[in-house]
This record gives sequence, structure tokens and C-alpha cells, in this order.
Amino acid sequence: MATEITHGAPVKTASNTIASTIVNAPASTEGLTPEQRRQRFAELRARMGRSMTEVTAPAGKTGYWARKDDMNELGRLEYLGFVIVRDNPKQPAWKANGSREDGTYIVGDVILMEIDSEIYDFLLNENVERSTQMIEGASSGFKDEAARQNVPTFDVTRPKGGR
Repeated sequence: MATEITHGAPVKTASNTIASTIVNAPASTEGLTPEQRRQRFAELRARMGRSMTEVTAPAGKTGYWARKDDMNELGRLEYLGFVIVRDNPKQPAWKANGSREDGTYIVGDVILMEIDSEIYDFLLNENVERSTQMIEGASSGFKDEAARQNVPTFDVTRPKGGR
């Protein structure tokens, strides 16, 4: 008699042997038709081609993977409005790898955090604006410093399509 592994409590049968069922072992490919086998392997290839950190968030939320051991970064993210995802394991709203019994998602050394999509978009746009201002500030700062030292500067615009 083969013994199967389960996460539940063993069950005694009428013949005083312990019987259980396999809960999370992969299904056997024995007895599958060639078409069923091809379909199963096609699904496996699709899973293998996805990123381990691919996330499908509920409507209105955006997921962000943060290093779980970096307390400074976690503190900065919490200050901005991010919170660690705590999902219901029985009915998850998130689709991501690394689901834990406590409802968190951990893959390697990163943990899934969430923020409202509107706030996330604002933060991304704010970073772009700051970068643009820094570039423009460097140019105007250079010109201001040159003017203070009476050094001429020139604005050179290149013709389109040429050098």
C-alpha cells in the first residue's frame, strides 16, 4: 500500500491503516493524451516565461517590490504612503508569487508593498519633473556663473537631421 503525504491530520480507515491524500504534489502526466500533455507543457512554458515578480493588483492599487531587510527604504516608502500587502490567503485579491500564510508576498529578499495608483502616478510624475528641473538648473546655473565672471556663453542649436 502506498502512503501519500498531506498537510491535514491522518485519517484512520476501517482496516486500521492511516490513509491520506496528496494535497500539493503535481498531477501525474501518466494516462494523459498527447494533446493534454502538450497543453499542460504549454501552460508550464508560459509560467516559466513570466517574471517571478510579476504582479496583478486589484483595481486602484499598484504593487511595488521592496527589499524587506532595508529598514531605511521601508521607512521611506511608508512615509510616501506604501504599506505591506496583507491579503486574505483563502480569497486573494492580488495575483503574485511568494504568497505566505500571513497574507504577505515574499520572493527572495523582496516583499510586496501597495499604494493607491493615483498616488503612485503622482510620485512618478514628481520624479520626472525634479529630474527635468535639475537638468535645466544646471544649464542656467552655468550661464549665471559665466555671466558673473564676464565669460561669454553661446546657445547652439543643431539643425534637425544634421550634425
